[in-house]
Amino acid sequence: MKFYKFFEKTLYLVKLIENYNFKEAHLLAKILSQYKKKFNNDLFDYYEFKLNLLSTKNNHSINNFYIQKHSVFFPNFKYDLARYYLAQLKFEEGFSLFHYRLIETPKLKKMAQIPSIMLLPEWNFEKKRILIWQDFSIGETILFIRLLSLVDLNGCHLTIFIEKKILNIFKSIYQDFDFICNNQINSQNYDFQLPIGSLSKLITNQNFNDLKKLPSIYPDNSNTQKNSQTIALLFSDELDKNFKDKSFDIKEMLRLLENYRDFSFIILNRGKSKKNLENILEKNNHKVIKHNYDTFYKIENIIKVLNFTNFFICTSCTEAYLAGLYGFKTIVLYNKIRLSNWAWHQSDSNNLNYWFRSVYTVPFDKTNFDFSSINATVTQITSKFN
Repeated sequence: MKFYKFFEKTLYLVKLIENYNFKEAHLLAKILSQYKKKFNNDLFDYYEFKLNLLSTKNNHSINNFYIQKHSVFFPNFKYDLARYYLAQLKFEEGFSLFHYRLIETPKLKKMAQIPSIMLLPEWNFEKKRILIWQDFSIGETILFIRLLSLVDLNGCHLTIFIEKKILNIFKSIYQDFDFICNNQINSQNYDFQLPIGSLSKLITNQNFNDLKKLPSIYPDNSNTQKNSQTIALLFSDELDKNFKDKSFDIKEMLRLLENYRDFSFIILNRGKSKKNLENILEKNNHKVIKHNYDTFYKIENIIKVLNFTNFFICTSCTEAYLAGLYGFKTIVLYNKIRLSNWAWHQSDSNNLNYWFRSVYTVPFDKTNFDFSSINATVTQITSKFN
């Protein structure tokens, strides 16, 4: 069974649960459970648990609590379904369910501390006073805030509420907007509000090519400080809590880097992970350029490092979105069955991403890792960089 067939069967399992058809749901869950290790799929585990919870006899109080809290529409699953559609370039189907991301997210909880803001009507591009607020982590925020360039903002007064770490970056792009990074917000100063992720309603199956028009801070060829023999590298390793989902065996990465013996590498991992990867490369006789920049609290330092390099190879990470925003030539190696990677799926036949026109994306399957194919694709892409 292939992953997408597994996912579709999981969709059907949820329908059975929603309709309280527990007998058939248990039979299907038994079949699917044979494949869950192969796909390392937390989604199935989640709904298998909920199935067992809801169908347990004499457990009505727990059942009622669960239904009241999550409703029979299973919001977490709806968000997963949204990302599943988006990975297949089904923009309208995916973004029509995208609001389910707002169920109990940390960013939403932060905004819930300002209930008067949450009571404001949602902005539908009226010419009024608008508060746009961050509902995603940094990567997705970079992805979506650029959609503002597709809106006629004449007559609008925009204030954008984002975390301090990325404040200066966006101030440099949108100099006409007000930016704030604290909770000192007076709802009387605004007529409408909108989470940044909800700007996605601007994209349809017909106009998604407009993504190619989204701004970068400066074009690819403006990196005048670059060293043509240096590659930036970020590879998620065992020290990353999401390593199993985001990455693959370091031995395969070293095989991939054999083609670049003439290059030096500068590592964008952080902390112990950075030192670990530097040591591994040096033990394998690769040239490593070391830096002491703080790239966690001072995100602008990532740009300083990338400015020095010819291109960037990474597994999926915040730094990949930032590199795309600044127009750096980037290759993202992403796990194709991880739903959070939906934006990397959205690339053309040449692996060039629709959201960032300097970013190329290369999928891998951990259950059937095809090194030859990945190596050939990466080699073909990097040949365009030189």
